[in-house]
Amino acid sequence: MDFRGPVGTVVDPFQNMAAASMRPQEIRAPAPVSVSLPSLPNPVSNAPHKLAAAQNGVVYVIWQDPSTARTTVWIHTEHVNGFKKVGSKTRSSQSGSISFRYTSRPFISIANTFYIGGKKLPSDRPAVFGWKGETLFCSLESTRPVGTNWEYTVLTQSSTGTYLYCGCSDGAIELWRHVDQNQPRVYDRSLTGHRGAICALAVGNDGILISVDDNNRNIVRVWRTQEQVVKLDLGSHQVHRLVCTMDGFLYIMTRAERPARLWCNVKNLVDLAAAAARPGHVRSVYGLEKFSQLQHPQSGPTATHHTVSCFVPHGASRTVYFLSMRPHSFASPTYFVEEWRGNEFVGGVDIGLREFRSWSVSRNGTLYVSSLSTGEIFRWRLAQSSSVTPSPGLRRHG
Repeated sequence: MDFRGPVGTVVDPFQNMAAASMRPQEIRAPAPVSVSLPSLPNPVSNAPHKLAAAQNGVVYVIWQDPSTARTTVWIHTEHVNGFKKVGSKTRSSQSGSISFRYTSRPFISIANTFYIGGKKLPSDRPAVFGWKGETLFCSLESTRPVGTNWEYTVLTQSSTGTYLYCGCSDGAIELWRHVDQNQPRVYDRSLTGHRGAICALAVGNDGILISVDDNNRNIVRVWRTQEQVVKLDLGSHQVHRLVCTMDGFLYIMTRAERPARLWCNVKNLVDLAAAAARPGHVRSVYGLEKFSQLQHPQSGPTATHHTVSCFVPHGASRTVYFLSMRPHSFASPTYFVEEWRGNEFVGGVDIGLREFRSWSVSRNGTLYVSSLSTGEIFRWRLAQSSSVTPSPGLRRHG
């Protein structure tokens, strides 16, 4: 990935990597491009709650009215001046627009469909909503009982796109199967075994699904083709975030005053467990000895930086991004984004912000960050482009 410097120069993190004296460099980002939302009553209280970046300059913004709990979804593309409210009526709906409040983190599929879990208003029934561009493509309403007042908490998709995995607050993981390109998904089954709300889901290749629940944040469950095959016991470490690349690299951020960043090749563990499995014995338990800690080339273990989040664009084979705050020993701590491939640090960019509310990275390396204090959205094109010309309708912040 090329990181573009403040005067338009390109720093190639791979150049001369063979030389012992050369290290991947962290550099300061150019002046960000700021995207303004349509006029809202109070830009501070109405700051975007969530962001989800698709390909080709498309970003979705989720905002929830604090007084009515109603969620509004906006879309920005490079061919639209500002943001446009997306549609809220499906082809199957005959009763007008759908109102809902969101309950899950948003998710962009490999086909650039935007999904978010929520509850329909006023019935408060759980559903998953999906948009293709500006059009509400589906409203997947669960047929499971709602007497326990459960809701969707986190979403992801299988590597092939066949299944949409929907983690729930009652510990179930619903599977919604793809039928064809022009039809909504259909409910297939639910995976059980968790004892608390699903707080993290990630997918790898070969049908691998990784999950964690709120009641056992030290236990990572690994599934293959809908069968649980591996448990990873982290002991006293608690999972804060986890992501997995398509080639099977699992990254875990732990909860702590100074979070650790652990990684392992989970595909190797699944293959090992499958080879050793006997009929009726499908569980294999591994501990921290299977993990390594990411080592920053400039400052040793990355625990010296306060990492707050991590992200893998769905479908990415090896790339993972971390959003971190520099140590308070720095005169003016700001957030910066690191890129890793496998266990190798590629490069980092200081985005110059001291606070944020939400962030997302598209598969083509475009970074979006929303400001907690002003409601503005900043954009950086991190890579794969020789031009950083703002899109129509965007203004340069400065």
